[in-house]
Order: sequence, then C-alpha cells, then structure tokens
Amino acid sequence: MKRICFLLTALLVFTAACTFAQDKKEKTKDADTLPYQKDPNLPAFEILELDSTTVFNSFNIPEGKPFVLFFFGAECGHCEQAFETLQKGWDSLQTADFYMMSFSPIYQIKEFAKKYHLDQHKNIKLVGMDQRMFFTGYYGVRAVPFIAVYDKHRKLVKAWNTHVSVKELWEEIQKKSPYKEKKKKKK
Repeated sequence: MKRICFLLTALLVFTAACTFAQDKKEKTKDADTLPYQKDPNLPAFEILELDSTTVFNSFNIPEGKPFVLFFFGAECGHCEQAFETLQKGWDSLQTADFYMMSFSPIYQIKEFAKKYHLDQHKNIKLVGMDQRMFFTGYYGVRAVPFIAVYDKHRKLVKAWNTHVSVKELWEEIQKKSPYKEKKKKKK
C-alpha cells in the first residue's frame, strides 16, 4: 500500500512539474513576441511632418484601401536602393497608399524627399519623422528599411525587415490579413 501511495505521489508531483514547466515556457514565448505579432491592428503612433510643426496620427489613415508603412534611414544606402527598386515599378503599386517615416533628422528626410521627388507620387500620403522611435520598439526594427503592408481594414498582412521586390510587395498588397477577427462576446 505504501508503494502505491508513493507511486501516486511521485506521479502527481511529476505531472505538476510538467504543467508548471509548460506554463513557464508559454509565458516566456509570449514575452518574446513583439507587439505587432500579438495584435494585427494598426497601432496608434504619431509622426512629425516635414513642416516640423504638424503631427500626423495613425488614426488618420483611412479604412478602405491597403497601405504600406515604409520606415527608413534618410542616409541609408539600403533604403535608397529599396526605394529606387520601388520607383521602377511604382505604377503597379498605385492600389496602395504609402506612409514613409524615418528616425533621421527632418533636414535629412527633406533631402531624401527632394532627391526622390516624393511629392510627385499621389499615393505617398505622408513623409515624416518618428520622433519617439515608436517603430523600433513596436515592430522590433533593428535594421532599415522596414516595410509593413496593411489591408483595407487596417490589419497587418506582412512585414519585412529588409527591402522587397515590387512583385512581392504588390502580391502582399492584394492579400487580406491572415489574422482572424476576434469575435466579441454577446452580453
């Protein structure tokens, strides 16, 4: 009888330890996940526009049309190459609006905008400075360019921490977000 009690106690302790280890593993995994990976909805953020006084809020990005967030360094060679690649196929990207943000000082962003004639692209809705470095924390940006595509419902479709081809970007712009809507409980 003592053996059975000992075996049952040992089994109970083993089961509890396994459950505790699994819970700890899941909590650690969740803690390592970046905010944009937990919630596909467009986050709230503010960007200082090129006039150095107007602040653009992400709530002003309308629903109904897909859009691209393009986070760049104004003096970054990779970012320049990425934008030059996009310009070659710009006509195929007209179905999406572009919001371009940088951590660089305003004067450098203005030079980038002038060099690439950003004001001549009707679907570039914003060029500005991420003063609060929101993108580096929320999206975990460690290198630029960082590109994120959102669908017409302001849900994340895909994000890259590098430049992409026009074809790949166009394909993602055509897609709906792979994230499922969370159903609200009826009261």
